[in-house]
Amino acid sequence: MIADEKKALRLKISAQTAALDETYIEKSNREIFERVLLLPEFNSAKVVFAYFSVAREVDTKALISFCARQNKLLALPRTKKGGEMDFALVTAPTDTLPKGSFGIPEPPDDAIAV
Repeated sequence: MIADEKKALRLKISAQTAALDETYIEKSNREIFERVLLLPEFNSAKVVFAYFSVAREVDTKALISFCARQNKLLALPRTKKGGEMDFALVTAPTDTLPKGSFGIPEPPDDAIAV
């Protein structure tokens, strides 16, 4: 029963997100990025946990690039065998990361888990 409700909710939210205007999406992404940069927790963080955005998720490319320019350690999720996930440090340019089981770039198997 709960699985059916979750599936219905995901479909509803997906439809609502797909209907959003592209200008609104771009403005929202920019404002979210700017607000994150103002957070004291972000500014004092030595390690930043993020994710590679896909489709209509909040765009994280600017944040990931900013972390690299500021020499902040970046941890991204990675898929392990059996469907489990963890976070691992990114030590190479993000455009060189291998694609994981969902086609999303992620740290390689030998990256340090955090």
